[in-house]
Amino acid sequence: MSLFRFTVNNDTCHCEGVKRPSQSAFSLQVVRCNLKILMRLLRRKMLLVMTVNFARFLHFLKCSNIMKRFAFTLAEVLITLGIIGVVAAITLPILVQNYQKHVTVNRLKTFYSAMAQAYQASTAQNGDISEWILPNSNATSDVQAYYDIYFKPYLKTELPSKQSVSKHKYFLGYANTYTFYTMSNGAIFLFGPSVTSNYIYIIFDINGFQAPNLPGRDIFFMRVIPQKGVVLFGGGGKHTREELISGVPINGGKDTSCCAKTCATSAYNKHNCAALIQLDGWRILKDYPW
Repeated sequence: MSLFRFTVNNDTCHCEGVKRPSQSAFSLQVVRCNLKILMRLLRRKMLLVMTVNFARFLHFLKCSNIMKRFAFTLAEVLITLGIIGVVAAITLPILVQNYQKHVTVNRLKTFYSAMAQAYQASTAQNGDISEWILPNSNATSDVQAYYDIYFKPYLKTELPSKQSVSKHKYFLGYANTYTFYTMSNGAIFLFGPSVTSNYIYIIFDINGFQAPNLPGRDIFFMRVIPQKGVVLFGGGGKHTREELISGVPINGGKDTSCCAKTCATSAYNKHNCAALIQLDGWRILKDYPW
């Protein structure tokens, strides 16, 4: 014979068994059964409320056109991507070029400062360049002897092999007849002291053997002359900005140097560009022949 107990069926308490418990136990089971029914009703009510509210929310989205407003068709996505691509194609080259110009100016200024400081230190020890002893010839040994006295103590440089210099796109034609030095930052320069007057001609590549190896981009020109010291080619304060661009007479008026894509003397194309950058406050402006 089973004990007396309540079960829930169709939200109603049903008693099972034939042996009735005490009054207190009976009352406790009645309370438990009704609590189960109450919990079931509450869960069902909450589920119903949630379902009704969710249905109302979906209806609101549909009627207010919000879903359409925030969704994109495939055509809209493709058009947006196309616009982004066009904008990137226009702006990225400009950003890259501006960065390259910034790097160029910094390296140019660094090389110029290093040479100017070395010359200043040398003059403190050896006097003005007009008092220096000229090299006996343009031979590498004589140029090295000259450099070792007047510049080497004040610059950290190394002597590259002629074979390595011949791999440089611009210096290829100079490798066998001129003396070159490299700096710790990668810059390489032709060091050409005159054997007839106190004058030094320097051609330098601010990023060494890296491309593009072109005048006005990474190759620049300077001179060391009496009373003025290190001067960027065409500089020294004698010429206006317009003159540096269009052309400056040199070599007794026989030739013209400029900072343009073409000069009256093609051999001196873009020779004045470093002086122009310096004159413009160490900046590369829009009309620079980049």
